[in-house]
Amino acid sequence: LINPGIYSERVIIDSIQGTATSPIVLIAKDPNNKPHFLDGILINHSSFIIIKSLEVELQKTEKVGAIRILGSNHVTVTDSYIHDGGENYSANIIIAFSDQNIGEDKNGYHLIQNNIISDETSSPKGKKFTHKYVKGKTYYGIKLDDFPGGYNTIRGNTIYGVIDGIASGGDEKEQPVMTPDEENLLQTWTQQNIDIYDNIIIGSCQNAISIASVYPGPIFILRNYLYGFHENAAKMNTKGQEVTRNIYWYHNTIKQIEEASNCVLRGNPGLTNNIVFRNNILEATTKPIDTYTFETEVSHTNHSFDYNLLYTKKSEAQFAWGDKIETRKIYNSFYEFQHGTLQDFGIMQEENGIFAKPLLDLTPIKGYSIKNGIISLELLKNSPGIDKGIIIKGINTNFKGKRPDIGAFELE
Repeated sequence: LINPGIYSERVIIDSIQGTATSPIVLIAKDPNNKPHFLDGILINHSSFIIIKSLEVELQKTEKVGAIRILGSNHVTVTDSYIHDGGENYSANIIIAFSDQNIGEDKNGYHLIQNNIISDETSSPKGKKFTHKYVKGKTYYGIKLDDFPGGYNTIRGNTIYGVIDGIASGGDEKEQPVMTPDEENLLQTWTQQNIDIYDNIIIGSCQNAISIASVYPGPIFILRNYLYGFHENAAKMNTKGQEVTRNIYWYHNTIKQIEEASNCVLRGNPGLTNNIVFRNNILEATTKPIDTYTFETEVSHTNHSFDYNLLYTKKSEAQFAWGDKIETRKIYNSFYEFQHGTLQDFGIMQEENGIFAKPLLDLTPIKGYSIKNGIISLELLKNSPGIDKGIIIKGINTNFKGKRPDIGAFELE
């Protein structure tokens, strides 16, 4: 148990091994008065570590990351306030180098849950917030990179004020690739590389969820609430020539603010394959789905969008689709997008999709002290998304009506 107070020295947990029944625990004595660590926590070559009910930041900018989890496994970070994790390409939580784990198992098995993760230095506090990089700004909320290993779960976190809310990636091109069977995902759900679900990523992020480096997947992105991003809610591209693949977006609610870029970007440079969107709400002020690439070779393959509820205020240039620079097409309506993708690329996108205003509850949620604010975004009773989703075994079988509702919230 850790007493309340301010702790200026860095916490280093190096080569310390707990067990599943006897983990190493750092926990606040009083969860309502969190101990405040000013110079971060480093967990290196260790296992079965629990960080609970702490406040952690990084005031010495020559270091990178408020909580760094390197070459370790079975680390849980929960119910904590993690913020201002350094500048440049730093992160509040970094997970990397699971290939250096002690022992033969190179998976991560990390759990990041129920935390508030933010950049406060360049968030409101009397100054106009910028979502772009400025000196002292934390780039990532949660960053998985450089072999983060499999079986990692990110759930129930509230993230704001950083550039990219969650960046899930890592160069693991030598690892076996699992391509789930959409008819029954239950088994794969227990064998996934990454889960990202039930997170709230709100105002002032540049990109909500960014998959911008090589990762074989599968990555499940389920029931997240993404609102207030300034560029893209779902940004999928790579920096190299390997393939980002097997990304499954299910039941997310994405609402774009004015002057943001896109809800979904299939970007450039890089290659993507087997990207699936089902039962998501994509409410845009620009394009719900965009494809942007300078590649002369085919770069986006085997993408499947269907049973989503989409809307944009734009009266033309509503969608863009393509697999290389020469084939990028602009579609001026939802009908054009459906039938144009069939004619131009051989597969109709959003054959069972709905183009309509989602009709979301915009009531602020009480009890949050976060300056950015959180609104409900649940479906109103007359929403066109009610009972219009597709059943996905192992994902949404506990629905309330005739069929699952579209979006992150099932209407009671």
